[in-house]
Amino acid sequence: MEPRFDVYVTGQILDGFQQATVIAGLARLFAIEESAAAMLVNGTQRRVKADCDKATALKYREALSGIGAAVLVERQTGQQPGTDDAPFSVSGSVSSNFEDASAQATSNGDSAWELAPAGALMSDPAVHTPVALVNVPAYDLAEVGALIPSITPSQEPINPDISYLRLDPLDPIES
Repeated sequence: MEPRFDVYVTGQILDGFQQATVIAGLARLFAIEESAAAMLVNGTQRRVKADCDKATALKYREALSGIGAAVLVERQTGQQPGTDDAPFSVSGSVSSNFEDASAQATSNGDSAWELAPAGALMSDPAVHTPVALVNVPAYDLAEVGALIPSITPSQEPINPDISYLRLDPLDPIES
């Protein structure tokens, strides 16, 4: 069974964002009045999306953090965590609003953090960072199959008497 997630707005505003801008963004994102959006950033944690899959939870997190709202995504367990047991009700087409906000946040650089696409290089290959040289001691390598002098055999070889053993000839397989 695929894990389910709840998305919470923590009630805090991310560094570098203005409260009025965040409230306006929340109102636009959830298609709600600004007075209702202001309740989402009053310091109280509120659930804005319950019982969603991972992709949806990540989409909510990206869009909300892109407009400056601090977000918490929690995996569902038997009990629902959080300070507000009832989800914050939103109306309108939330998923399309989130796609628009996500695209807008990444296009105009509003978010403090950006995620690189999968497979992207994390550093510029043209920039060469000098690597510290490591002094490796000179070791000698032994010939293939040579005994290592520090390991001494601890037992005499065992030569059991196998003179009483015999092999019978194979019977031809009848076809």
